[in-house]
Amino acid sequence: MDKSIRRRQKWIQPAVLALGGADSQLHLFTVFSLNGLPNHDTMSGREKPRVQGQKFLERRRPLLMNWITKLERKYGRFCIPNLINVLIGGQILVYAIELFVNQYISFALSLSRDGLLAGQIWRVLTFVFVPFSGGGPLSVVLGIYFTWFIGSALEKEWGDFRFNLYLLLGMLGAVLACLLTGYADTYCLSLSLLLAFAMLYPEMQVLLFFVIPVKVKYFGWFAAALWVFSFLSMGLFGKLNYLLCMAGFLLFFGPQAWRSIRAWVRREQWKRKNKR
Repeated sequence: MDKSIRRRQKWIQPAVLALGGADSQLHLFTVFSLNGLPNHDTMSGREKPRVQGQKFLERRRPLLMNWITKLERKYGRFCIPNLINVLIGGQILVYAIELFVNQYISFALSLSRDGLLAGQIWRVLTFVFVPFSGGGPLSVVLGIYFTWFIGSALEKEWGDFRFNLYLLLGMLGAVLACLLTGYADTYCLSLSLLLAFAMLYPEMQVLLFFVIPVKVKYFGWFAAALWVFSFLSMGLFGKLNYLLCMAGFLLFFGPQAWRSIRAWVRREQWKRKNKR
């Protein structure tokens, strides 16, 4: 690794990751530090080092980048810059109001089919400002911080438009899921950010409890396993809800994930065949 890149690497402050399903309230609280996050200069015009995320996107450019690039050229001027800061600022404000002013504000802002059908259209936007609650105030605050950290990295890696599109697809999926199944929240939307981060930076190393080195891809596998466990334990409408809420991840990473699974299956079949 180039020395200049190594000097730009920083230790990130501790964060807490809270994962849980809608039906199975299984939560993981992981305290860790991150090392090796690449320095992004997407908006400055300076050449930035080639990183894992760039190589990943270049490998899958024919399938994904064509239609996204066309959309960006046509509608790129309409994107919201620094969207993750707007999102996190809204979540902090809503949670502060819930703690000190009105503890029922989340019910007025979150997705509800009855509310949408009654004309409460603001819910299609305000539900993203309701932080996913996986425990007490400490887990919520640290969960907000972790979302900001991952979202900032994705926004700098993709640029404003692609990050806007990724969140918009997840929001549209959640709204559609709410209309069809009656409920939806920000759990899958937050989870899709973590999975995207793991797909782009699988080899980045984290220190679990500041001691045990673990690669980000293993956190991604664990989060995906929780999602699959919750998905399989649900009924038809629950499965539909989970799939629609993950629309952004499925459209961005689905084709590459499918090709990777097929390649792994073929590799295993070849290994078994040559052992005989």
